[in-house]
Amino acid sequence: MLLRQPNLSVWLPHCAHESHARVRLFCLPYAGGSAASFRNWQTGFSRDIQVCPVELPGRGTRFTEPLHGELVPLARSISEGILPYMDRPFAIFGHSMGGRLGFEVCRDLEVRFAMRPLVFFASGANSPEIPEANPVHHLPDDQMVARLRALNQSRPGAFDHPELLQVLLPVLKADLRISETYVYEAGPPLVCPVVALGGDSDLETTREALEDWRRYAFSFKLKMFPGDHFFINTAKSLVLRTIQEEIRSALPEAGRG
Repeated sequence: MLLRQPNLSVWLPHCAHESHARVRLFCLPYAGGSAASFRNWQTGFSRDIQVCPVELPGRGTRFTEPLHGELVPLARSISEGILPYMDRPFAIFGHSMGGRLGFEVCRDLEVRFAMRPLVFFASGANSPEIPEANPVHHLPDDQMVARLRALNQSRPGAFDHPELLQVLLPVLKADLRISETYVYEAGPPLVCPVVALGGDSDLETTREALEDWRRYAFSFKLKMFPGDHFFINTAKSLVLRTIQEEIRSALPEAGRG
């Protein structure tokens, strides 16, 4: 039996436990992102889906906490942190770093808690055994920022504010390090359906890297959108509509409404 937690969790600071939604969508951010990265997503869904952005240590409402050092232990902590909110069907979405993090959360939930999402959305993320083609976490700050700016043309102002950049850089480097040094440990495919999402002009995560997620799932789909690595912002309405449709199709007939 799941234990009840206070109305708000440190992992889910914007997700009230009391909700009339039928499904919860847990969202894991990209490198340098936070729960605020999904602040406007709820308006893109019907009221039967509650968007629950996950806040990682070292940012947002958890700014004073130490940054994480390894991806798999972080995934296990997330599983434990969001477990009390799994009192109804749920889905997991992760973009870029969040995609690999979400994969390990799904694995951990299955193994330790015998729980699985309706669907896992791996967005803008290489499959588990495909290494990052051009790792940047080890570069000097100016070179790292230049490489990231070139890859993410849809976010031209993201690195142009020096004061903000000084706050963001430690978080960004820590996230890139755990994503780029992640090593997959062999195991069975996920039982839940996997839907890979990608941008058709993404230079960082290719269509082939997204197709490779097929090897890690019994059920797989690939959905492509216009845009670069941050197509989730430039094609937001299409992305959210697709997520909602996939969640509803994964629900048992009685729960679709």
